[in-house]
Amino acid sequence: SLSGALQGQVAGLFMTQGGPQAGMAPNIALRGRNSISQGDAPLVYVNGVRMYSRTANTGTWGSGDSNFNPIAHIKAEDIERIEIVRGPAATTLYGTEASTGVIQIFTKRGSADLPTQWSAGVTAGAHNFLRAGPKDKGLTLPFGVYDKDNKKGHNPDHLGYANCTSRVTATGIVFRDITCPADGDWTTPAALSRLNLSVMGGTGGFTYSINAHMGDEGVPIDGSGVGFGASSQFEPMDDDRVGYSRDGGVRTNFTMDLTPTLSAQWSTSLSINNVRWFPQGLASAYTWTAPMQRGARGLVQVGGEPATGLHFSQADHFEFRRQIMSGIVLTHTPSSRFDHRLTVGYDLNAVHGDSWWHVGHILNETGRFDKVTWEAATTTFDYGANLRSSLAGGDITSTTSVGFQAYKENESNVQVNIEDFPGPMDVPTMVSGARRTIQRDERLAVINAGGYFQQVFGYKDYFFLTAGLRVDGNSAFGEGFGLQAYPKLSLSYVLSDLDFWPTDWFESFKLRGAAGEAGKAPGAFDAIRSWSPIVSGNDLPGFTPGALGDPDLGPERSRELELGFDASLWGGRVTAEVTAYRQRTYDALIPAQNPPSEGFLSPQLSNIGTLQNQGAEFSLGLGVIRSNMLSWDLNLMLGLLESEALDTGGEEIPYGASRSSGSRGWVREGFP
Repeated sequence: SLSGALQGQVAGLFMTQGGPQAGMAPNIALRGRNSISQGDAPLVYVNGVRMYSRTANTGTWGSGDSNFNPIAHIKAEDIERIEIVRGPAATTLYGTEASTGVIQIFTKRGSADLPTQWSAGVTAGAHNFLRAGPKDKGLTLPFGVYDKDNKKGHNPDHLGYANCTSRVTATGIVFRDITCPADGDWTTPAALSRLNLSVMGGTGGFTYSINAHMGDEGVPIDGSGVGFGASSQFEPMDDDRVGYSRDGGVRTNFTMDLTPTLSAQWSTSLSINNVRWFPQGLASAYTWTAPMQRGARGLVQVGGEPATGLHFSQADHFEFRRQIMSGIVLTHTPSSRFDHRLTVGYDLNAVHGDSWWHVGHILNETGRFDKVTWEAATTTFDYGANLRSSLAGGDITSTTSVGFQAYKENESNVQVNIEDFPGPMDVPTMVSGARRTIQRDERLAVINAGGYFQQVFGYKDYFFLTAGLRVDGNSAFGEGFGLQAYPKLSLSYVLSDLDFWPTDWFESFKLRGAAGEAGKAPGAFDAIRSWSPIVSGNDLPGFTPGALGDPDLGPERSRELELGFDASLWGGRVTAEVTAYRQRTYDALIPAQNPPSEGFLSPQLSNIGTLQNQGAEFSLGLGVIRSNMLSWDLNLMLGLLESEALDTGGEEIPYGASRSSGSRGWVREGFP
């Protein structure tokens, strides 16, 4: 996968897997988290077009892992190369939004110099959950961990070792679980498969690349005893697996020389992904894990026997995802000294989700149906020009770059809840239930525009100095804030180009350093005072205070200093990259609680915090074997990170969940 390839190649890239669900995409962070409220996902560009790369909160109930990162739509087979821009010092020219880094992906292109090339790939396999829990019978075991023979009277609830045919509680009560699979094991191997087909080629000034793929991955859970097998408007009833991810798509890339100095590249892609989540979310009574977790106290019995037809797991959660991305790049090179390019692109991500608790569910006896429709559309406009010249008889080279970038992001999220159905049904609709409630209807639009100037001087191709400045405006800034400027300064010194360097065995050594700033904008409505509608006495409409708002709200500013070197020895058999960095985020956006006497009870984002990340990245490449018949390379990566919340304005901020439902963690001053 793309994320797996990145993790194996990029030091300082931190990745957390969302869960064991099929179709999950991990969260990616470069050099740690430098924002509390605005996320840590890096910007992602595909062939120069910006894509929506943040986690999409689709709000599907019961799955617990329904948050989706659209980067999962990009398949490793389609990629030609990836460029990683890490940290604010390197991302100044991307402006507000780029403090968390930039990932630039370039997809495969054909060649007019080679014959047409066809490629096909088939992958097939199976996966299962690993066994969990201590195996030493002499240990004092907490409730629910490995005790296969129940010698200590504990309830063995862990996956794999949970023999549910004859279960024993901590007090020694033996009971039978009616949802237990026949073999007594909740896990079962699940199949996975993948097919891909591509063709690349070209003729004259025209090249093409077409890639198609399809895949299927199951969830290793045995659902034979829990009655899965319903359908949705997106999926037929012929697939009774408890969970799966089916995906397919096509990606094309065409280039054409329109004139001797003007070329065009058009790339487009379509990706479709159908996901069935097995229900294992936070509200455990709604989920697949409820039959496993309930003991004798939670078991409903009739006449001393377990009741049948409880439908604890009769809850089905589906998502239908699609991504459409298209962009065109025009490049004009009238001379060797001057070139300029224009990129225009569009990216659409959409998720439609169904959550259906069947009529007869023990917690929703008359049924419940939640429907969510989420869409995010991003439009990109990017113009850049480069002018090259020579000074001092050619010893000094100069490259001047200017550009203008703008993007618009529209996001909508509509969630509807329907309850009280007249009777059992396979595929509910929004008009089937007696009670209908609109839970959410959000429409957000953000526009960001900025220009940049960059000057690069080189001296005899071994010393380079770069200075740049980016100025940005963003529609999410407060009306009294204005524009934001981000400077950059970097240098590199290729010592191995000097006469004294022993290039016969140590052929390359470069020192480098950089300092710069980038930002992170607030949300679309964070600066605006808002009000919430209510129904007052006698069913009269009214409103209450929502968010206080801040007319001077601006972006977070992340400032970074990095130093490092690159080296190559013995003909490239040993390569090394070492970087140390210190990054500090000023004016961090902190949700601060206002005095209740002001009437605004919701926290208000304010530029009051200071955060710090510092660390080092090491990359070592070893060419163990190099011959005409065989090559073997080892790549070793190490990333070290130390983070601290230096100032949170006195606030203790829950992280990962809401205040009402509890938190998975907290951000506190003086702690990581």
